[in-house]
Amino acid sequence: MDRSPQRIAAETSATTIQTGKTARKPQSVVDQSPIVAYARSTGNAGTLTAISPQVEALLGVSPNEVLGHANGIADRIHPDDRAGVAAEGARARATGEPFVAEYRIEARDGRWVHVRDEAILARDEAGQPLDWQGVIVDITERRATELALLRSVQQAETLMESALDCVIMADSDGRIVRFNRAAEQTFGYRREEATGQPIIDLLAPPHMREAFTQEFVRLLASDTAVPLAERHETTGLRIDGSSFPIELTVTVITGEHEPLFVAFVRDISKRVAAEEALRASEERFRGLVQGSYDIITVVDRDGRRRYVSPSIESELGYAPEELLGASVLDLVHSDDVPTMRAAIASLLNGASRTRPLELRLRHNDGGWRIFETIGTNHLETPHIAGIVFNSREITWRKATEAALRESEARFRAAFDFAPIGLAIFRPDGEIRQVNRSLCTLLGYHEAQLVQMRFQEIVHPDDLADAEELAARLFAGEIANYAIELRLMRKSGSPVWTELTVSGVHEEERPRRAIAQIQDITGRRNLDLERATMLASERAYAKRLRELATMRADFSAMVAHELRAPIAALHMMTATLETGALPPDAEGEMLAAMQGQIDRLDRLVNDVAAAASAEQANFSVQLHAVPLPMLITGVASATAGALAEHPLSVGPAPELQVWCDPERISQVLGNLLENVAKHTPPGTPVALRANAHDDRVRIEVADRGPGISDDDLAVVFEKFGRGRQAIDRQSPGLGLGLYLSAQIAHAHGTELTAGVTPEGETVFGFDLRVAR
Repeated sequence: MDRSPQRIAAETSATTIQTGKTARKPQSVVDQSPIVAYARSTGNAGTLTAISPQVEALLGVSPNEVLGHANGIADRIHPDDRAGVAAEGARARATGEPFVAEYRIEARDGRWVHVRDEAILARDEAGQPLDWQGVIVDITERRATELALLRSVQQAETLMESALDCVIMADSDGRIVRFNRAAEQTFGYRREEATGQPIIDLLAPPHMREAFTQEFVRLLASDTAVPLAERHETTGLRIDGSSFPIELTVTVITGEHEPLFVAFVRDISKRVAAEEALRASEERFRGLVQGSYDIITVVDRDGRRRYVSPSIESELGYAPEELLGASVLDLVHSDDVPTMRAAIASLLNGASRTRPLELRLRHNDGGWRIFETIGTNHLETPHIAGIVFNSREITWRKATEAALRESEARFRAAFDFAPIGLAIFRPDGEIRQVNRSLCTLLGYHEAQLVQMRFQEIVHPDDLADAEELAARLFAGEIANYAIELRLMRKSGSPVWTELTVSGVHEEERPRRAIAQIQDITGRRNLDLERATMLASERAYAKRLRELATMRADFSAMVAHELRAPIAALHMMTATLETGALPPDAEGEMLAAMQGQIDRLDRLVNDVAAAASAEQANFSVQLHAVPLPMLITGVASATAGALAEHPLSVGPAPELQVWCDPERISQVLGNLLENVAKHTPPGTPVALRANAHDDRVRIEVADRGPGISDDDLAVVFEKFGRGRQAIDRQSPGLGLGLYLSAQIAHAHGTELTAGVTPEGETVFGFDLRVAR
């Protein structure tokens, strides 16, 4: 239940006002309170029916001036606050809940008074609304305090965010709760990433974290804010895991709330690097104080020195007291005085900081040193009240930059005018620099090439090898490599090049690579011509050997095939010459001799037909032939050869096919005679034809011993005789199936052979249907 002073006063005033609605207004506690009590009607106009005398002290108006008037108080509300007050009034009227609003109201003298207005809806014994009864409290002083606090918080926030050093706050558990902009830039964490992390993980290396934790516990137990080892130098850890030297001060803030650790961190990497460089410098740097310190000079509005840090003695050879009270311009080179004057004027006119200025300052020995100077406006800062100049000597850096520019100019001249193509590229292939020779070779302008990646100019077929070698180079596995590959010209044509690549080392691994690119198209073409000639000579020699072997095999095969029938004829002729055979035996002998002569005739015809099939003018004469007539004719012609094999002829579709009937009959005859020669007597043989769309499939199938995979690979080759035929010493030159395959090819089809899963050996081909 709300028992605030305002609520108690409102209830008290409500009672007093309600009982005071008589002609006589007795003095009450409310009359003596600084709180203004009032009553107003329940309508939208809100006419005041009663108000305590304190309204005159608050606003300078008497009760009679506002009593009985619609909007007697509302008209004095600040225009910017009226909408909010009206909305709160509408809400309270609609819900019957208390009215609460803070707003500004105008006093008679024009002042704006901040007030808090609280009212409740009074009801009679029957629960019916009577009027709104409330109090108005002056909260001007509280609002002023709140605004002052807000400005203080904003100033603290601004200082924290604009600080050059990292400011990190952590709770009593050591977890980060605030992380300023400088900390984000230094450690690499975004604010939301750092929040909630242990502060020790950022500010202490692993081997020191236990000691730091103990020191934080000591700070937390201290009654006062005690700094942790002023300007303690330790190691910070960035988000990528890299460490860097820092200067650290930690303070614990205690009070009514939970203690807070505040760590002030400065990245001193550059200073540490400078110290290490100074230790390794030559004799002329050994007299300098170890550790580079800036010269800090405080200048008043008249441009005279009010403070000079002791470091000026080691940097410029002057004692600080020598320079106090003198013009800050007396050591500045005359050519740089206008620059310094302009910087001071800008700070006096309200600028917060100058850009980095390069100034030559006179050394006590009469020489000049180059300094980088930054001026900061602290004219309004208490205890400083001046312009602070931080000056750091950069003479050595400027000399190094000049030497580097000269070196780069020499390198650029040698690079640009090299007679071979040169390119510098990064690990991802991004081309950073190219010379004229490479631009000429590839047909690109320099501006075009430096916007490309090296992968874009390498031929796709050569890219994998090039990327593999480049990856090994940038991984540090190899120092350099050479490769022959094709680069793509802008025109799209390839050019053969010899690419020699070396790494440019920075720290441990190469961060860039320089490629020397030489056009080897002429040499490559010469090598290709030589290789082609050599390959042609080898192929020609191999073909000659194959032809010689084929000729020898053919001669031996023909001799073997001719020798058997000739020997049989010799024997039969000698037998007939004896005259000892009876007449019927002589007839059988003559028939046998005719069979051997027919065998010789077939051998000669097969050789002639094979030779004819290989000629360029070999052709077939296509006619529309009735399929049933073709099938039955072949079956009748081979009946004698298949006398010992049961032949089944399937019903042929009644249609015509395009073919050379004589040649196709020869093919089918060869297939059926092969079955007779290479299968045992009694093996079933099938001749069948089936139509499929515009084609007819004609097949010869048998259920003999089948054909091995090795024999299937050579069965259609010239003189190809399978191992089974050789083992059985089957007669023939191996030309029948070769010739049949040639005839089928001339008909636009292919003769195939295979063994079905059921063990049936099938030879077949397709013919087109004649429509």
